[in-house]
Amino acid sequence: MSEQEKSTEAALRVCWVLNKHQKPFSDSEIAKECMLEVATALFQENKKIVTSIQDIPLSARSNTRRTELLAAENKKSLFELLHKSPCYCIALDESCDLVDSEQMSIFVRFFDIENKVFREELLTILTFEGKTRGEDLFKSFDNFMKKSDLSDDKIVSISTDGAPAMMGKEKGFKLSATLKDVMDGLIKLIKFIRSRSSLQHRQFKEFLCQCDSAYSDLLQHNHVRWLSKGRVVERFWNIKEEVKTFLKNVDTEEAKKHSEFLENNRNIVAMAFLNDILKYLNTLNVELQGEGKLICDLIQSVSAFRRKQISDKINRLSP
Repeated sequence: MSEQEKSTEAALRVCWVLNKHQKPFSDSEIAKECMLEVATALFQENKKIVTSIQDIPLSARSNTRRTELLAAENKKSLFELLHKSPCYCIALDESCDLVDSEQMSIFVRFFDIENKVFREELLTILTFEGKTRGEDLFKSFDNFMKKSDLSDDKIVSISTDGAPAMMGKEKGFKLSATLKDVMDGLIKLIKFIRSRSSLQHRQFKEFLCQCDSAYSDLLQHNHVRWLSKGRVVERFWNIKEEVKTFLKNVDTEEAKKHSEFLENNRNIVAMAFLNDILKYLNTLNVELQGEGKLICDLIQSVSAFRRKQISDKINRLSP
């Protein structure tokens, strides 16, 4: 290759590393400065090396263009492998980003025939404007599959996060009426403390600090559903006594209602059950996540979870 082509390859390699580590494009100038310092220290007599490094184009604008080229090539290679694969599995996850833009991530798992390995890749991220009903999500997914020339006949399974828009509101795991009321009441209480007033929220955190509490704040449930409610209940349960004391010192009618909610023994018992069962379900969820898991591994984890629950029930019932 010519010297210019070598410089271009070097710039592409730097872009690849920056993207792999999710670093901003402007860091390439810092990387170049580091390379110059190293080359100056190690190769003082060989000025050609220093000159070659100086000629590498690593501006932020150039990196943006090169990253688009790398992304296009990476996407092209992935789709070529998918077209050769006899079948694949799809996983869908719909949620909001930091600026409340709705989007759906599509992941694919397939057998790479060329390299003889299973691969799990992010296939695409679809954005939405307006409503995100189940039919909207399906139409967007269907249009993407047709546009990408991917066959629906090769899909052997589709996994979702269990959200109503993904599963249908009449199906999936549901809480009983009593547990749902307690969960809804708990979420409203947390929102009252955290979101009703910034002053009140600061006072609550200062109160926890003065009490030497195990935690410095409550967690707030959001629309990212994975493990969210389980963590919220667990955090609240560990500092519920501090929350009771704080609410008694807030002189408002709403605070009084929330305080009465926590004084109800039935609500506390239901909350304890939620904390217990969601903790077990979260542990199972973590075991089912990650790369390289086969269906036999997932079945083994679920079976072990069921056996453990049955064993715990027998132990509790035994005299």
